[in-house]
Amino acid sequence: MALSIKIVTTNGVVRNFFQSNNQLIQEIIDSMKNNSHIFSSSSLIISSDLQTEIFSPKFIASIELSLDSEQDLASELQSGDMFFRAFGSDNDTYAFDLDFEVDVDVAPESAPTDRGRVEFYFLGGHSVTTEVVVNRKDITLTERTDRITQVFEQEIMYYQSENNGLGLFNPKAMTRDIITPRTYVTPSNTLMVDDY
Repeated sequence: MALSIKIVTTNGVVRNFFQSNNQLIQEIIDSMKNNSHIFSSSSLIISSDLQTEIFSPKFIASIELSLDSEQDLASELQSGDMFFRAFGSDNDTYAFDLDFEVDVDVAPESAPTDRGRVEFYFLGGHSVTTEVVVNRKDITLTERTDRITQVFEQEIMYYQSENNGLGLFNPKAMTRDIITPRTYVTPSNTLMVDDY
C-alpha cells in the first residue's frame, strides 16, 4: 500500500509525494484529518532521504491524500449531513438543479436526489468542480446554502477527491465559488442582478 500526497500551490505548482511505510502512512493521514489549522500554521515541511521541502501553508490551495488500495480515505465525510465530492477528470460536469431535488440532465424518475454543483476557484487559477451530496434528508435549503456561502469563514474545508481520497481546501486561498444554477435561498446581504 502506498499513499500519494498532492499539493497545489496558489502559483500553480503541483507537487506529488509518496509514502509506502504503513506506519508513516497512518501518521500522515491522522495528522491531516486532525489538524483544522494546517493552512494557518507557520510551515508545512515534507522531507525524504533526498531533500526537505518547506511550504508556506497560506499559499497552498489544496492538498489531496489518496491510497493505491480500495480504502476510501473520505468515508468519514460521507457520514456527515452533507459533503463535497470532486468530479473525476473523466466525468462530465452535469448541471444540477440547486434546490437539490433533481439532476436536470436525467429523467426525474431515475435522477439521484439531493445533489448540487459548486465550483471552487483559487488564487493562481487552480479550480475544482464538486458535487454537493446531502445525506441528511431533513437539512433545510437554508442550511445547505449557508454552509456553501460561508466557505470563506472556515479554516479548512474537507472534500472527497476524485479517486476517493481525502482533500483539503484552503478557504483563505479561494477567490470565489460558483453555484450553478442559482440557489433559491440566499443570505440577506446578497446583491441580486438581472443578468449574468
